[in-house]
Amino acid sequence: MSGPKSCSSVCCFRDCTAPAIGTTMKCHYHRNRAKCRVPACLNQVYARQLCVGHGGRRKCEFPNCESNARLGQYCTLHSKKIKQDKKNETKQWKENESAFVIDENDLRPFELHQIYEKEIDPLDYAILESLL
Repeated sequence: MSGPKSCSSVCCFRDCTAPAIGTTMKCHYHRNRAKCRVPACLNQVYARQLCVGHGGRRKCEFPNCESNARLGQYCTLHSKKIKQDKKNETKQWKENESAFVIDENDLRPFELHQIYEKEIDPLDYAILESLL
């Protein structure tokens, strides 16, 4: 990193050595970019008039993490963890779902006499048959 520099003849952004255009103090490349609002900061704005170093990016939403969020809500390290957790959750859900899958053998009609050991009254048998 270079130290503070004069914004007269060269571009006023950090590490840019291109000549400034007129009185703008910015080179052709940086002409439409703004400087961070923090005094003496020579970085360009990322968001909310702040550079990345001064809070222009969102922080990772993982508890106690100070890294910048990359894609979405989490930093690179924690987005992998979140994806892995979701993958495991999906795998577990699929395993639990398979316990409820009906086998084709479950759809065959069954005989009532196979279920009950006692003899069933013919009227009760007729009622049960009509329900099934």
